[in-house]
Amino acid sequence: MQEMYTFNDVLLVPQYSDILPGEVSLDSAFSRNIRLRLPIVSAPMDTVTEHEMAIALALCGGIGIIHKNFSVAEQARAVELVKRFENGFIRKPVTVLPDDTIAQVYAIRRDKGYKSAPVVDEAGTLVGIIGKLDYFWPHDKDKKVRDVMVPRADMVVAPPSTTLKKANDIIRIKKLSVLCLVDGADKLTAIVTRKDLEKNELYPAANKANDKSLRVGAAVGVGREAQERARALAEKGVDALVVDTAHGHSRSVIETIKTFKKDKNLKSVDIVAGNVATAAGVKALIAAGADAVKVGIGPGSICTTRVVAGIGVPQLSAVLAAAAGRGKTGVPLIADGGVR
Repeated sequence: MQEMYTFNDVLLVPQYSDILPGEVSLDSAFSRNIRLRLPIVSAPMDTVTEHEMAIALALCGGIGIIHKNFSVAEQARAVELVKRFENGFIRKPVTVLPDDTIAQVYAIRRDKGYKSAPVVDEAGTLVGIIGKLDYFWPHDKDKKVRDVMVPRADMVVAPPSTTLKKANDIIRIKKLSVLCLVDGADKLTAIVTRKDLEKNELYPAANKANDKSLRVGAAVGVGREAQERARALAEKGVDALVVDTAHGHSRSVIETIKTFKKDKNLKSVDIVAGNVATAAGVKALIAAGADAVKVGIGPGSICTTRVVAGIGVPQLSAVLAAAAGRGKTGVPLIADGGVR
């Protein structure tokens, strides 16, 4: 019988270093296309990761994986809350119409937390902006937006070519809450908010996508339902899909990875799969197209997989085997559990 080890079974031998603690970088790869400033990923468990945890972790440089133990719509909504929490240019802002009532505006403020909203006509032309100081609630609830909004003529706007740095400078100098970007025909193309500028300065290590939204992952299962769920999550901008099973070295997981990689709706989403604990398992998932592989069969302190199924590999040995299976492919491995 082969001798295997957990992380608690070994210690590192200290050696000479000329690197100061403040010079150490924790940057690491989560998947082929996603890097982390903080190498911590929160588990896709319903007692661990919903949108609040995912936001908090991404702000610190890590990434959260939204669990799948609720409906497709609820999981997609959780992803949307993370992606909308912090942005650079918001390309699809929530808008209101001139004939909407203040009651409708207040509903947006109550349900989504947005205190200001651009006002556009049916053609998408910017006609004004409304903020929380433009009305009294509930006294003005029946008034029309057009009666209390700041009209377009009194607004500071910028062209679509404006850089994020320039937009932030305008917000500071003009003391704006929201800067609207409009084209030559006054069509609204995007907005930049003061709130996002402040978040950016408070959390310089935040883990962000190219559009400056926070990174977030979401768990899916296998089969047809998984593809429907995956597409709904991709529509909300999820950065990574985690095919989350107790035994990842299986036909259903491999086929799900292949299906996802062929789906044009998921082409911008990294696919993470697992869990496995052998070199053969890692090779199989990488061959199927996985952008990262999760390693670990029941190593966590609260996991019951080993007790229930009678399977598993001590986590340090599992990681070493996985590294051998990965070879020179460069596909990241994620040690899942048992890594205190």
